[in-house]
Amino acid sequence: MDKKIKINGEEYLYKVETWYSGDWGLTEETHFFKEYVEERKKRFLFFGKEKVVKKPFVLFKVDLNIESIFYTKHEVRAKVEAAESKFFEQSRRKKEIKNGEII
Repeated sequence: MDKKIKINGEEYLYKVETWYSGDWGLTEETHFFKEYVEERKKRFLFFGKEKVVKKPFVLFKVDLNIESIFYTKHEVRAKVEAAESKFFEQSRRKKEIKNGEII
């Protein structure tokens, strides 16, 4: 289930993803998003029934579990705010490039 969080006045949904990778062990990330997008997938690569899957449209992510007891509130806030500001900076840059303001 997705949970809500408010960061600097913006409300986001977030989901903690956890998986095990052989050499690195347990890996956790927190994905922040506002909406879901529908994606069509086939059961097999080129054939089979097609189904519609809803996936979160991830805006930014943090390489830790924000609900973990191993991080302080200040450490989590610093990581999340840094990732959010980087997302906004990249969004502004995309708009500049689209408007032709390369340099």
